[in-house]
Amino acid sequence: MIRHLQCRQLTWYLPDSSLCLQDMQETPLTFVETVQTLQSMVQHLATAKEVALDLEHHHYRSFQGFTCLMQLSTRQDDFIVDTLALRADLGAALTPIFADPKVSE
Repeated sequence: MIRHLQCRQLTWYLPDSSLCLQDMQETPLTFVETVQTLQSMVQHLATAKEVALDLEHHHYRSFQGFTCLMQLSTRQDDFIVDTLALRADLGAALTPIFADPKVSE
């Protein structure tokens, strides 16, 4: 049997309980499709140290395509953003979050 080179060290690792994620059923999900909910989401993201981002992109029969949906998550909340409805407002709203060196994306 081949053992991992750091098997002993891996058994010492205990994750910090503050880093544990909530269950999916306990995590609030917000669908962001208005400027008001976008502003509320940005206020929440401004307090987060980590933000996970996933983009859904449509490019079928299109050279450039376009982003259809944005999913953002913190350790406490999940957001689904309708990028088609908020196309004109997203750049200005999210730039401070993604430009902040204190926030890990």
